[in-house]
Amino acid sequence: MVKRERDRHGRAPQASPGSPASARAKTERRIFLPAVVLVALALAGTVDEQTIGSVPDEQQMAYTAVALAELGEIGIGRGQVFTVPRAGGDAVSPYGMGLSLVEVPVALAAQAWERSFGPRSSQTLYAALQILLVLLASAAAGQLAGILGASRRGEVLAMAGSALASPLWAYTGTGFSEPLQAACLAGALLFAARAVRSTAGKDLGLAAASGFLAGWALLTKSTNIVLVPLVLLPLLLDEVSGRTSEGKRKLGAAASAGLLLPSVLWLVFEVVRFGRPFSSYGEQGFSHPPLDGAWRLLVGANEGLFLYFPLSLLGLALIPALARKPETRGTAWGIGATFLCLLGLHAAWWAWDGTHGWGPRFLVPAVPLLAAAACTAAASRPAKARSFLLAAGVLVNLLGILQPEATASWYVASIGKAPIPEGEAKRFPRPYVTRGADGGSHTASLFLAASDHSFSPFRTHLFLLRLRLANLAPEERLRLLQSPPWRDSHPRLLPRLEYPVYTSFGVVTRNLTEPFSWPWLGRATLSDAGERPLTFLGLRGTGLADQVGRKLDTGKTETAISLSRRLHEVDPSHLSAALLSESLRLSGRGDEARTVLRELAPDHAGSPFVLTEAALLARDAGDEPGARAILSAAQAQVGSPILGRALASPLSGWPLTLREMTGEARSDQPPGSPR
Repeated sequence: MVKRERDRHGRAPQASPGSPASARAKTERRIFLPAVVLVALALAGTVDEQTIGSVPDEQQMAYTAVALAELGEIGIGRGQVFTVPRAGGDAVSPYGMGLSLVEVPVALAAQAWERSFGPRSSQTLYAALQILLVLLASAAAGQLAGILGASRRGEVLAMAGSALASPLWAYTGTGFSEPLQAACLAGALLFAARAVRSTAGKDLGLAAASGFLAGWALLTKSTNIVLVPLVLLPLLLDEVSGRTSEGKRKLGAAASAGLLLPSVLWLVFEVVRFGRPFSSYGEQGFSHPPLDGAWRLLVGANEGLFLYFPLSLLGLALIPALARKPETRGTAWGIGATFLCLLGLHAAWWAWDGTHGWGPRFLVPAVPLLAAAACTAAASRPAKARSFLLAAGVLVNLLGILQPEATASWYVASIGKAPIPEGEAKRFPRPYVTRGADGGSHTASLFLAASDHSFSPFRTHLFLLRLRLANLAPEERLRLLQSPPWRDSHPRLLPRLEYPVYTSFGVVTRNLTEPFSWPWLGRATLSDAGERPLTFLGLRGTGLADQVGRKLDTGKTETAISLSRRLHEVDPSHLSAALLSESLRLSGRGDEARTVLRELAPDHAGSPFVLTEAALLARDAGDEPGARAILSAAQAQVGSPILGRALASPLSGWPLTLREMTGEARSDQPPGSPR
C-alpha cells in the first residue's frame, strides 16, 4: 500500500517538523563536515613523516620551493636525477611548478619551525600540506557525488573512499604532486558543475574558480593540458533548468578568465626554464606499448588500479548511466574522459608505472572523480557492492601506509643495475641504459620491477612489514633482508644495504631494520632531538644544502657562506659543517674552514662528507700523506669510483671541489640510480 501511494503521488509524504524522519534527514544533512573531520584525523593519525623527500622527484620540487623562498630564484643544484642543466652551472627541475609554488609557504615557515622544535622537525609541515591536499581532493569527491545524485551518505562514502580506500591515502607521506593534481582536477570539475546550477551572482565566480584550478593542474604537470577542457565540460553539457546558451557562454568566458593566470605562469616558466614548452624531459618519451601499459595499469599484479582502488570498478560501471542523464551529462563525460586520457597518456610512457609511488601513481589524480561516480547509486545491490569494495580498498592501502613505499622502493633500488630482457632496451631512454660485463643491456632495477610479478609491491611490503613487526634484533632483521621475496625468481638480484649511516639512505635503511612504530602527524616535531637525524630525513635542510651547492657551483661563495651558516645554526650536522667548511675554503678562508671541522662532535667527524672536505683542506695545505689517509677513510665508507681515482692520482689530479669529489651530488644517491 505504501509503495502504491508513493508511486501514485510521485514521492512519499513529507515528514512533519519534529518527526523522527525529519530529525533523521536533518542529521544526514549535517554529517558531511564531521565526516571530513574524522577523515582528517585518520589521515593525520597514519601519516609517516620519516621518509618524505627521499625520491628525486620530491626533492627537486621541494628544492625549487626553497630556492623561491630563500632567494626568489628557481635554480637548483646539479647532480640530481633528471635535472635540466643550465649554462650558468646550476640546473632546474623538469617538473611542473604548481607544487613548488604551493610548497613555498612551507619552506618559509620551516626555518622558524626548526628553530623552535629542532632540526628535521619541519617534516611535519610537509606531511601536513599533503594531508590538506588529499583532504581537499576527497571533500571535492564527496560534493561532486552529491551533484551526481548521491545521498548525503553517498557523499560521505565518496569522500572517505577517495581518502582511505584508494592509493591516495599513501601519498600523504610523500612529496609527490599527485595529491595536488587530484585536488585541482576534482575541484575544477566540482566548481564547473556548481556554476551551471548556481544562481546569478555566484555562478561566474564558481566558473572562474573552476578555470583557475584547471590551469593550476596544467601548471603542476604539463601533460594535464589535455585535461583542461575535459574538467570544464559541465559548463557546456550539463542541462540545467533555467540555464540558457547565453548564460553558458558567460560561464565559459569566466572560466577562461580564471584559466588565464595559471596558464600564463605555466608558459612563462616553461620558456624561462627550458626554452619552449614540453621540452623538459629530453630523450624520455612515449615508447611503451600502449595496450601492455593499459592492462598493467588497470589489472596488472603490480600496479593495477582495480587492485589498489577496487571502488573504481563501480565508478567506471556507473559513468555511462550518469552520462545518459541530461543534467549530469557533462560532469559524467568529464570524469570518464579525464580518466581515459590519463590512462592513454601514461600507458604509453616509457616509465608507465611512475617508478616510485604506491599503486599506479599516474592514475591517482583520477581517484576522487571515480570515487564520486561510484557512490551515486542507491539501489541495494550496488550499495552492497560499494561497501565491499570500499572495505577492500581500505585493507589494501593500509599496507602502503604501515610500510612506507619510499623504503620499499629503496630496498628494490639497492639491487643496482639489472639486465633488460632481450628486445626491450629500445623502450628506455638511452642515458639510462648501460652495457654490462656480459655485453647485455642493463638499467636501474626499479625501472624493471614494475613489469615483473616477482617484485609485486604487495609481497614486498608485506615481507618488510612482517620483519619490522617481528621481535628481532636489527642485525637479525638485516640478515633476513638479504633473502627478499623475489630471491627464488632472481637469485642474483639481491639488495645491498650497507649504505653509510651518515647519509639519507642510511636513514631509509634504518627504517627497514628498526622495529615497527605507528606513524602519526607531529612525530618528527615531538621526537627526541638526538634520535631525529637517524630516524627522519630533513627535506628543508637538504633543500638549503642544495642551494649552498648550487651557489658554490656558480662561483657565488659569499652567498654560499651565508646560506651554509644559516643551515649550520639550525642543524649543526656533518653535512652542514662540510658545506660551511667548503664555502669558506673556496673563498680563501682555509683556517676558518678547519676550525669548523675541529668543532664537530666525534660521531659527525667520521662522516664521509667531513672526511672528504678535510682531505681537500689537507691537499690545499700541501699535506699529501694526511690528505691521502683522510680520503682513504672516506673511501672505505662510500666505495666511490671518484674517490678511488683520486687516491690513484697525484694531488694535482684531484677534483678541486667537494661537489666534484662527490659526483656533483651528495653521496646518498642509491646504487643503480641513473646519472
